[in-house]
Amino acid sequence: MLAQARRGLPSGWPPTRTVAWTGTDDPATVRPKSCADRFAAVRLAEDRRAAVTTREVRLEVPAGVLPPLGATLHLRLTSYPSADAGKQVVAEAGDTVAACPRWSVPSPLADGGVARRWVVAMPAPDLPYDNCRTRITESSSVAGLPVVAGGALVVVGIGHNVAVAEIAYGRPFRDQLEPKEQGLLDDLAVVAARLIVNALDS
Repeated sequence: MLAQARRGLPSGWPPTRTVAWTGTDDPATVRPKSCADRFAAVRLAEDRRAAVTTREVRLEVPAGVLPPLGATLHLRLTSYPSADAGKQVVAEAGDTVAACPRWSVPSPLADGGVARRWVVAMPAPDLPYDNCRTRITESSSVAGLPVVAGGALVVVGIGHNVAVAEIAYGRPFRDQLEPKEQGLLDDLAVVAARLIVNALDS
């Protein structure tokens, strides 16, 4: 399925091993504690759903598309035993954004050793299934200079399947992304999610 979705994206975007940030934080390192507890509960719920298969494609979006360093586009398709797992995951994603819109994580290179993240719920894209769309931002400073990373995430529940499209993009020497940059991230995440959905429905 993801191979078919991949064919809808530019062939010149090469595979990458870079990992998108969603779900990679150790909840024990997150502050405040309310967010740490929330993320730990989400991870436990995911373990209990006992995914049958998870397939992933990670692509490098070239610097010519998103200068100066490019971005990482992550497509993931997970299948579960439960027929309503998709609805569960989408609802959980939306609830988590509402419950924990801001948090901090350790960042060894950042001044003070901490980076701050926040998420904003966005209108759901026009897809034929339950879905949740968010913007993600991480800010810090390194040697006194600002660094920002922005991204977009779309989670789609399709029966016992969950499709995720996520893009992450860093900009050194900036404290925020320009609207046109964030808009492109939003669009790419929605396009990638739609490609996965179309591949499943075909």
